[in-house]
Amino acid sequence: MMPRLFSSILFFGGREGSGPLRPEGEKSCQRRARLWYWRAIWPFWKVTVAQVLCVIYIVVLTISTPPAGMRDPNTNDIVDPHNVTNTNDGLIYVNGSYRPVVAVGNWQKACLVISRASAFSMYPILVVVFITKMKATQCFLSRTPLSMYLGILNQAHEHHAHAGAYLAFDVWVHTAFHLLRWASQGNMSLLWTSAAGLSGLITVVVTPLIAFPMMYYRDSLSYEVRKGLHFLFYLFAYGLCFHVPMNAIPNGGYIAPILGSCIVLYTLDACYVYLFMCEKIETTAFHALSSGVRISMRVSERFRRSPAARGGFAYINIPWINNKQWHPFSLFEDPHDPSMLQVFLLNSGDWTNAVHKALLRDTTRPCWIKGPFPSPYLQVSSYDNQILVASGIGITPALATISAFKSSRRINLIWAVRDPEMLEFFLEQMYLEHDGWNLIFYTGKKSLTSPIKSANTNVQVIYERPNLSSIIPNIIYGIETNIGLPEKYTKRSKDEMKKLFTERTLELDADESLTSTEKYAKVCQLVMDLGFSMDELIDEIYQAIWDGFSGNGQSVTAELQANMTTSPLSSRADTEPEHAQGMFSQMCWARMRKVVNEGDSNSLLKPSFHPGRKNEVQEYFVKKLDANIKKTWGIFYCGGSKGVISDLRVISMDYNVDLHIDSFAW
Repeated sequence: MMPRLFSSILFFGGREGSGPLRPEGEKSCQRRARLWYWRAIWPFWKVTVAQVLCVIYIVVLTISTPPAGMRDPNTNDIVDPHNVTNTNDGLIYVNGSYRPVVAVGNWQKACLVISRASAFSMYPILVVVFITKMKATQCFLSRTPLSMYLGILNQAHEHHAHAGAYLAFDVWVHTAFHLLRWASQGNMSLLWTSAAGLSGLITVVVTPLIAFPMMYYRDSLSYEVRKGLHFLFYLFAYGLCFHVPMNAIPNGGYIAPILGSCIVLYTLDACYVYLFMCEKIETTAFHALSSGVRISMRVSERFRRSPAARGGFAYINIPWINNKQWHPFSLFEDPHDPSMLQVFLLNSGDWTNAVHKALLRDTTRPCWIKGPFPSPYLQVSSYDNQILVASGIGITPALATISAFKSSRRINLIWAVRDPEMLEFFLEQMYLEHDGWNLIFYTGKKSLTSPIKSANTNVQVIYERPNLSSIIPNIIYGIETNIGLPEKYTKRSKDEMKKLFTERTLELDADESLTSTEKYAKVCQLVMDLGFSMDELIDEIYQAIWDGFSGNGQSVTAELQANMTTSPLSSRADTEPEHAQGMFSQMCWARMRKVVNEGDSNSLLKPSFHPGRKNEVQEYFVKKLDANIKKTWGIFYCGGSKGVISDLRVISMDYNVDLHIDSFAW
């Protein structure tokens, strides 16, 4: 602490980190409410608006009088005015069909309004459920201008999960209020005697079988069981198509044409994908690591031309493991051969374990690949500055992004990984050779088998968990102020820096009109302007002086003082007075001369900007940054950590920077 403080006051005139502090934050309850809104409401607002309009439509028609409405103007109830027997049986004869929608009294009318409103709120949701799984349609639309207006394509899985969860509970609300109404009439037999009741019964039974295994039992049920139960959506859709007759239009009856169209289009889309977007890779290179399997394959020209081939994902089928299972994986290029696409199978499930066990040695047996399909990572081109956050094998779409855009975008990577072999593999294969910040947080318990070394100081392996709330604003601050530009710390920039440092030191050493203090200050200013510091040198010299004054370490001090007059760069002896500042300057300058003579500038030059350090000044700066500048920044995450997703949502909300999540849940 003292050496840094001493040197900063002596040469730079102030203490690092001074400035305005972060303003007082929101109350906890307000913050939670805002976060819930940005997580659960805002991404789906367009769908929600469509739902509200549908609800308003059916509520108005339900309480209106004929010819459009159902309320009898004489009784103000919903009855069959022409047949009392039908009313007693809970039925109304409309346009040639019997409908169980009788509601007598305010309680029954309230139940009917709620049940019908819940039904019509499903219409936009049902469309979303199916369109988010129409892979070929999504690929086509993503290449058209329509993609600018269909945000649902960019968050297909999130919308699908949102819609599925809504349906899982809304069908119970719809059913419950119908049953309450029928029970108050004494017409519970309508549940199995009417088409609406019987089809609804089928739907309410199969819906939890479709939704709950994906929502709550992903870890306890096998993939085959969950996938097989999910195909019950065909029975769900078939049952609902007979729930209300089409002749009920405009007062209901839309379910058959809407849901029927969805199921037909989905089936055609799935058939197209299976028949025209699948290809067999005859020679597939499988390479087993302890943590998983890398698969390299040479795909067709059709596959490579697709924009989704770089940053998207594909489904893999390995027939000699199980010819019925297709699993999704992110695609990335081989840095040594761009014509080869790769996926990485993390050894984390039944199927991937089976693949890993089958590879007692590397093999080139065939596999099938289906795709490619767009993922949220394909939105990276919308941002000039990207912060890619990955956990574990979530690094793979980030690698594709780096490969595709490293020459045209500013890309920064934050990767939390606990598998040492995976870390060493991706670093050794030079996947991270680019000019952005590469902050790798190793959280594994095993020691790395070999020290991770890089000529670039913009690639940092840090042995702790990342504090994203500090790192992300720090990166934005460093780049927007030019104080922490990552390209300053690449090997190319460091070589240029070493050259400038050497030339400037030699030039100053030959200038006998300057004192050591002046020479040292000029070199320090040059180093600081280029984004580096000499903290280790300052600490070493200060400690040597301190030890010398206290009677310890005389040999170190003597050696440094000897270098003041014996450096081969100059025969001139300095004559500054022997006080602390003069001695400090002379010793620092002597060490610089010695380092330049020995050609070891790397031992002095260290990055002055550290994106991992918490700094409230930087956080305040980013919060106050112009909104148009923030629009050039995007945060992307891939991985399965709910904690990281939660942290990123808070960061996105606090700093108003766009967040896109890709979670392998396709």
